[in-house]
Amino acid sequence: MIESKKKKSFFTFLTALIFTLLHGFLGLITTRLILGVYGSDFNGVNATANQFVNILLLLEGGFTLSTNVALFKPLSNDDENEVNRVLVATSKIFQRVGTIFLIVGIIASALYIKVINTEIPQLQVFLLFLFTIIPSAFNLIYTSKYAVLLQAEQKEYLINAINTFIIILTQTLLILVTSFRLHYLFIRIAHMTCSIIASITIVYICKKNNKTLNLHVEPNYSAIKGTKDVLIQKITGLIYGTVPVLYMSIFLGSVYVSVYAVYNSIFTLVKNILYSLVNAPRMSFGALIAEKDTEYVKEQFLLYEFIIVFFSTIIFCSALVMIIPFILLYTRGITDIEYNDNRIAIMLTLIGFVEIIHIPSGHIINMSGNFSYSKKFQLVAAILLIVLIPIASHYWGFIGILVSIFCAAIALAIMEIAYIHNRYFHKTLGRINRIIFSNLLFSTLLSIIELHYINNIDSYYKFFIIGFIVLLANSFILLVVNYLINRKEVVQVLNLIKNRIL
Repeated sequence: MIESKKKKSFFTFLTALIFTLLHGFLGLITTRLILGVYGSDFNGVNATANQFVNILLLLEGGFTLSTNVALFKPLSNDDENEVNRVLVATSKIFQRVGTIFLIVGIIASALYIKVINTEIPQLQVFLLFLFTIIPSAFNLIYTSKYAVLLQAEQKEYLINAINTFIIILTQTLLILVTSFRLHYLFIRIAHMTCSIIASITIVYICKKNNKTLNLHVEPNYSAIKGTKDVLIQKITGLIYGTVPVLYMSIFLGSVYVSVYAVYNSIFTLVKNILYSLVNAPRMSFGALIAEKDTEYVKEQFLLYEFIIVFFSTIIFCSALVMIIPFILLYTRGITDIEYNDNRIAIMLTLIGFVEIIHIPSGHIINMSGNFSYSKKFQLVAAILLIVLIPIASHYWGFIGILVSIFCAAIALAIMEIAYIHNRYFHKTLGRINRIIFSNLLFSTLLSIIELHYINNIDSYYKFFIIGFIVLLANSFILLVVNYLINRKEVVQVLNLIKNRIL
């Protein structure tokens, strides 16, 4: 049973990593083509539309996560009737949410086009927003209940595989649209079409893998608990992701959104690579918590947490060093706005690192059903954001927003990590503090040294060669540092790798 969970976690990680790499690299290619053909104004509006939909997805209210947790027990007990009852309740909830999402989205889009700062005609901006809203509404109404079941069954790798194929199809269509210089509305039409195809495919795969699925039984709404608590998590995450874009789209203009979006797309790729690793075992931990004693879960968790901190340090340290040379290469020849801004690179690196390292603790809080604790932590972080953003942005503009997000991220990390290591697992806080601060100290020193010697890079070939050397050097140095300071954890990881290979 445990071996099966590990295999599913590995498949989920592998497929998520492949999807992330393809999505990230193909996305960088198509974004550069879009910038070259349609300009920074359209790219900024396009990025704003994506964040606008993320705000509307707040209506989903955390039902996905709550349903995942509700399904762990009946799936573990092979209780098919209860699984069906939970899914029927989920289906009815998502149908209502999806309908409201579509109606609110259309009305909100009509209002938002009045305040967005762009040269694109309002009707075309409205259509861009509409074509972004439709596939998300379709997914909520038709697909979400099936995707939730696949996730709870730890078959998320099937969703990742489907999305990998779809992203190849999407990016191919985008390359064709830009190559033939079709109207930029076709950019969103291509996204919308491929997203709907992905949704339909997920439903087909789920039905094929679950012959006993019956959505005509009595719904069990009472099994889906904690949605209001999870909603607070979503609000906080929403502020993290959308406020910078919305602030710039209204007060600075969509071309500035484009600058931020280019940096953010690179760091999103970096974070998604780590998310592939950090999220892969989360459903397995949910099942383990339902089946095993706390001591066993603790040992598995501590090893998992060390792996996340170690790899996050290597990747963010390397990304910080290489980001500015890449930006200079990537935006060469684009003159409608200046893209070189070290402050954005530094702040997004710090925010990304802090966000990633507390996710393991957040997963345990959620997978154990302790949504109320998570709500309290997220509420504090959300209040911090709401208070700090207007003050910091008044004094430091857009960078003030990123500083506010960083402060809230630190507060959230401290609260979640402290809860898990003091309350859920006892007397392990010193261990994780040693791991985090030893990695943070030496990675900071490495970054300072490498930034001093690595300057302008005049070709992608040289960029990839130097980037590979930086990544390799950072990996080796931090491995040695951890072997000296965190030897127990390093030996456990090496033994785990050895047992998998031999």
